[in-house]
Amino acid sequence: MAGDVDFRQAIQTVFQRYVGLARTDRGVELIAVCDGETGNYLLMNVGWSGRDRIHSVVVHLRAIGEKIRVEWNGTDTLIDDLIELGLREEDFVPASARSPMSAIAG
Repeated sequence: MAGDVDFRQAIQTVFQRYVGLARTDRGVELIAVCDGETGNYLLMNVGWSGRDRIHSVVVHLRAIGEKIRVEWNGTDTLIDDLIELGLREEDFVPASARSPMSAIAG
């Protein structure tokens, strides 16, 4: 993990920035769910679009050991934004069916 960068705080900082920039006039809200105890960090769209219920994951990151597993990233800029805050590209591990948890646990 990059130097003295608190990656959990960096994730929360970027998530709050995204939430602050999100449009809220359409009945759908972008929310940040940050659980430092389990290491799960999610950005979600929730609300209503007409008669349709919206409940979708935009981003899901998991802190596992000293790595950040990218379970889902529906953005174009998230990783770059976190790197700007001092994280390194090698701090991120993409999720895949072929990547066992033990490979990133430490």
